[in-house]
Amino acid sequence: MFNFLKKLFYKTDKSNGIQYKNIETVINESFNNSASNTTANKKLTPSMDIEKNKRYITTIFQKCADIMYRELNIASNPNYKTVCIYIANMIPTELMEDVVLKKLTQPVQNSEVFKDIKAYCMSIFGIAEDDILDDMNKIVDAIVEGELVLFINGINKAFTVDMKKPPSRAVDIPPTESVLRGPREGFTESHGTNICLVRKKIKSPNLKTEGFKIGKETKTNITMMYMSNIANEKIVSELRDRLNKIKVDSVLGASYIEEYIEDSPFSLFPTIFRTEKPDVAAGKILEGRIIIFVDTIPVALSVPSIFGEYFMSPDDYYLRFYVATLNRWVRMLAFALSLALPGAFVSLITYHQELLPTSLIISVIRSRANIPFPPMFEALFMLTTYLVLQEADVRMPKTMGQSVSIVGGLVLGQAAINAGIVSAHMIIVVAFSAVASLAVPTVEFQLPLSYARVALLILGGFGGMVGLTCGLIAIIMHLLSLRSFGVPFLAPVGPLKPNELKDIFIRAPLWSLKKLPKTITWKDSYRRKGRPATNPITQENKEQQS
Repeated sequence: MFNFLKKLFYKTDKSNGIQYKNIETVINESFNNSASNTTANKKLTPSMDIEKNKRYITTIFQKCADIMYRELNIASNPNYKTVCIYIANMIPTELMEDVVLKKLTQPVQNSEVFKDIKAYCMSIFGIAEDDILDDMNKIVDAIVEGELVLFINGINKAFTVDMKKPPSRAVDIPPTESVLRGPREGFTESHGTNICLVRKKIKSPNLKTEGFKIGKETKTNITMMYMSNIANEKIVSELRDRLNKIKVDSVLGASYIEEYIEDSPFSLFPTIFRTEKPDVAAGKILEGRIIIFVDTIPVALSVPSIFGEYFMSPDDYYLRFYVATLNRWVRMLAFALSLALPGAFVSLITYHQELLPTSLIISVIRSRANIPFPPMFEALFMLTTYLVLQEADVRMPKTMGQSVSIVGGLVLGQAAINAGIVSAHMIIVVAFSAVASLAVPTVEFQLPLSYARVALLILGGFGGMVGLTCGLIAIIMHLLSLRSFGVPFLAPVGPLKPNELKDIFIRAPLWSLKKLPKTITWKDSYRRKGRPATNPITQENKEQQS
């Protein structure tokens, strides 16, 4: 009987951790209980006494030496006390001394201000009604986010002032997206700075920003940006729902969000595009895509994503269209060669020697006369060595990077040839395929390319050209099956939409790219109208104009 009454008056939903208490239990709870007795699902109003509020905050932030408490008299009047709570180093000391302390403690000649101390504090700090909180849970969140919180004696609310200036990196050149021409600025770890960099590119009220807080402990700010008049509302709604469904303790990188919202998490190929350049992000938004920013991460995620995006470089839109088209063809050719060349070479010298020129096959046989390993294992050894050197070059300090390149690339390769472990032809093939993979502009596509290359090498080593062809068909079928927020990954090639190929295999003149990609927006939208001046200005035209 006692257990039945206990469950009746104090129920706990174990599925979501929310406690339901009857009214008597809530009234009997003391305000200054320990933090363990309060939950985020129960509103707790501050007290009129600042000492109780300070004691509660002190209980919440036990063993937090960087939480600062400053007790002051407003306008040097001992009848109006306040306590300022903030995180050290989040607010610069000079700003705290010059702005907060001087403004709060400066005596006033007019005693009428003490009749409405709330309005006085709002005026000196420029605080709006939304900055005044009456929930202790929200007040604690404001403190951990770096804001200044003020409790005033006699007011059961807290004033929050956003004065945080945490240490941050200045805008710099992005390390993974270097360009010959165009802007050199890249995203930083500052969430607000990244949004401003995009706002600087797109000065339109149609550019919308929606904010989320994800992470029980980190409370990471997530922002998605899109053009309301261009982006497809169904994709926007789907992304919004996926972000709202993320329930995790921490979000420390863009990959945390990417793995939760992508359509094919087990695929080798990424279906969410990444960029570190504001001009690239702005271009994606203006094409109808949605950009996602994660606080403290200098990367923007773009959805939906298609296969052709990964061969586009920011340089394409700052160079002449025919130069950009040739560069794009070179990247696609480099991708194909890097993917299939090792497997094709191994299958040819193992099973299909008759397809090679006589002089070449004789040279290959001579160079492999003293090699103890089959061609497939020889190529696997070289590819594995390259991956190890690539990983070591990334992890090594910059001062030692050249040493790794010289020892690994030159000394180790020459020693392997002299020792009879690998042949010179195999080193040429593997080195060329490795260098060709670096022609792909996006880093996210280079690593999947390396692993797909190894898979095709194994298929070519065991099955010859038949195995290699089956592997290529399997990769194409897998790419055809991928979706990015409902958009086919191989669009506009599969399904074929000829009108949208102007900015995939080629980079057509900008004046000819009139329509936005319907694959992304799902509707007919125009990005620009008009043609260039076909008649150049001559001396006669100048005289007529004058």
